Amino acid sequence: MAARLWEKTEIEPFAIWQWSSLEDTKDYEKIVDRLMKMGDFKESVLLIPPPSKDLGFQDSPYGLAAVDAIVIHPPYQGVSPARRTVLFPQEMNRVTGMWKASRWPVVISAYRKGEPVDAVPLDQIMLRRREKEFVLWVPKEYQYEIQVFDKHGQVNSTMHQKENALIVDLSQ
Repeated sequence: MAARLWEKTEIEPFAIWQWSSLEDTKDYEKIVDRLMKMGDFKESVLLIPPPSKDLGFQDSPYGLAAVDAIVIHPPYQGVSPARRTVLFPQEMNRVTGMWKASRWPVVISAYRKGEPVDAVPLDQIMLRRREKEFVLWVPKEYQYEIQVFDKHGQVNSTMHQKENALIVDLSQ
């Protein structure tokens, strides 16, 4: 985005590139190993200037010379979408599911049956790259409908029950 801004305005922006465990990068694990050896790595680290090419890093989308700084985020420590729990499970239906498509990120939402997609969902989960299994928690007293969204909005999807899991895929 910074390169496009520079091209359109002829003003060179200060460009920051971010590395995290949620992105598929070759060099992320290398740099995290180095940071862990230096001490506890629980907060993001800012590298100004970026590492030089002779260190072997090669992941920047525009080449390391095109960014002014790199932010390294600690490895993700969150709970996977399939291991989520709720405070009062006895009052909720646990809806286990499997995302079959290869499109990410997506948000899978449970809406009260008949409510529009601009209503507040009963529950929703975002699936990041390569995440397939998920759990939604829906109050027992509600019937629900599942809707899928990507970064462009609502997507056409299909759903069917297989054994104890809801199978969600893109419509053909």
